[in-house]
Amino acid sequence: MNWVWFQKHKPIKAPYEFKLNSGDLYIMSEKAVGNDWKKSNIPTLRHGAGANKYISLNKYLK
Repeated sequence: MNWVWFQKHKPIKAPYEFKLNSGDLYIMSEKAVGNDWKKSNIPTLRHGAGANKYISLNKYLK
């Protein structure tokens, strides 16, 4: 599971990667769920999981 801080539709911090093992349980706050992701002027937290193509930030490096 990865979390990245965004502002103005671009990442502003390096991704934070948290490894989950089989049987692990996690609970996310309203902020971690990304409830405010459309508010581009404030720092927002976005999460992602899965294969690298889903969590890669390469499209922002162009």
